[in-house]
Amino acid sequence: MLREFAKRINLNTNLDNISKEICNEYNLGQYISDTIIEIGYEDFNYILETSSGKYCVKIFNIKRTDKECRQYVDRIKLASTLDINTPRIYNSNEKDYLFTIKFKNTKYRLCVTEYIKGKSFYDLEMKPNSEEIKEIVRQMVNIHKTNQKPNYIYDEWTKFKTRI
Repeated sequence: MLREFAKRINLNTNLDNISKEICNEYNLGQYISDTIIEIGYEDFNYILETSSGKYCVKIFNIKRTDKECRQYVDRIKLASTLDINTPRIYNSNEKDYLFTIKFKNTKYRLCVTEYIKGKSFYDLEMKPNSEEIKEIVRQMVNIHKTNQKPNYIYDEWTKFKTRI
C-alpha cells in the first residue's frame, strides 16, 4: 500500500525522515510514529504522532503546482477565519503554512493540521438531525460567501475532472 501512495509524491526516503524534519520545523516534540491515511485519492496524507500529540500531514501530489498548493493552504486559513469547521493549520518555523522539504533532489510541499479523530455521518450510517442540518447549512452559506473558485483536478479513480 505504501508504494502506491509513495508514487503520488515521488517518495525517495523513509517517511520517518520527513516526519522528523517536520517535528523539528513545527516544534511538535519528538517523533513517535506515522500512519498513512488510506482514504483520499490526490495527495499523500498521514497521521504524525509525536510526544506532544497527533497531527495530520498533507504532502501535496507531485502533479500539483506551487500555486495550487498555496491556494489549498489559503482556503484552509480562510475557512478558519469564517467560522467554518476545519482543522487548525499550523505555521512552520518559517512562519508559513506551506512548507517545503528536499530529500535527494525531490521537493515535498506540505502542510500540517490538527488531527481530528471521528467518523462522518456516512461512516456512522446515520442521517444528521435537524440541528446538525442547520449547522451544515450555516457553514455552507459561509463557504459560498467566500467567492472562492476552486481549481479542477484530474480524478484518477473516476477518470474525470472534479472540483477541489
